Formats: sequence, structure tokens, C-alpha cells
Amino acid sequence: MEQVPSILRTVGLEKSYDLGRTKVRAVCGIDLSVQKGEFVSIMGPSGCGKSTLLYLIGGMTNPTRGSVFVADTDITHLSDSERTALRRERIGFVFQRFNLFPTLSAEGNVCLAQEIQGARGRKAGVERARELLKWVGLGEKAGRRPYELSIGEQQRVAIARALVGMPEILLADEPTGNLDTENSWQIMKVFESLNEKHGQTILMITHNPEIAARADRTIHMRDGRIVNVEEDD
Repeated sequence: MEQVPSILRTVGLEKSYDLGRTKVRAVCGIDLSVQKGEFVSIMGPSGCGKSTLLYLIGGMTNPTRGSVFVADTDITHLSDSERTALRRERIGFVFQRFNLFPTLSAEGNVCLAQEIQGARGRKAGVERARELLKWVGLGEKAGRRPYELSIGEQQRVAIARALVGMPEILLADEPTGNLDTENSWQIMKVFESLNEKHGQTILMITHNPEIAARADRTIHMRDGRIVNVEEDD
């Protein structure tokens, strides 16, 4: 059987912070590999380093030591502008807070993300925004503003926005953290559809073991280290 290539890999990844006379080790020598098209969840208690790990992987903060590879590119050796370009082209982000523009419709929020990405052509941009909103189940609500959408629908707009550049990797930091049970399951259905139908690689942080169990495998962290990995049955 042919080996699926790793789209994401960390080697000896560490991150420390100096707080006066105290040094805090948020991430401690993590080796991690995620295959293309894999859906991986990360769990652990608050302060265990999981969000720091996600920010290191996304190139939003620099490691103290170690490397992060996106495909064959070691992003720790890139300049700030090169990392920004790589994020724009290859990594999408979904956060616990949606950060939608309240005066723009769902379609407008996605179109704005395309403009930031450097897309040209308003007609093509609108068509693409509508396509992405259909992917997340909001095709009929493209013209509604955030206040006219439920909290779960707002998160789906944020997911559509994260997909505008067709990123190879989608990083999600507690995407259901502000949602009730029903909306949480709706978001997970969107992620599962993206993963199964479109081959989207997803790395997701969550506190919820039921949500984590929907992924292909769950990585458990404690004190900045990986302590266990559970494969989905």
C-alpha cells in the first residue's frame, strides 16, 4: 500500500517564554506528523500548550527550537513576509471567535477575504463566495448579515472564509468552544464533509472528547508534551 505523504511535520519543536526570573516551557520537544487528507484533533487541559502548538504550526509565532515543515518547506527558516505568503496560500485558520464584519453579508465577508488574498474580478469572487457558502450549508443565506444568522451559522461563515485560498491545511482552535451541542454537531458535520468529500487536511483543538472522537485520531497533550495518541475506531 502506497504511503500517504506528510503535509505537516514538526521536529523537536519547543517554545519557551521568559517571565521575569521564570522561564515557562509551553511546548517541549514535540515531534508530530500529519498526513495529507487526515483529520486530527488535539486535546489537553488549559495551559498544556495546545494553542501554542497550533500557532507555531501556523507560523504565527516563532519556536525557541525545532522545525515546522509544511510539505517540504521548513517555515522556521522563512522571513516574516515569506511566512505570511505561505499562510495565505497554504493554511486556513478557524478560531473560537468568528471576527466577522457586522456590516457585511455572509457573502461580503467571504469576498473581503478573497480581496485580502489578492483575488481579482468581482464577478468571479462573488461566484466563488457563494460556492464556498454552499459547501458549509449556507447557500440560501449568503445575503444575510451576521446579526441575522445564528451563532453556529456565523461560525460556518468563518469556515467558508478560511477556505477562500483552498488551503492544504485547515487549523481550527476550539471551533465549537462558543457553541451549544446542536450547533457543535453542525460544525463537525461541515468539517467531516470537507475532509471526506474534498480531502481537506484538518488539525483541530478541542476540550470536548465527543467532538475529538469524530477525528481520525486524537493527540493528548499535557505540560507541553504529547502523552498519548488515540486512533479512531
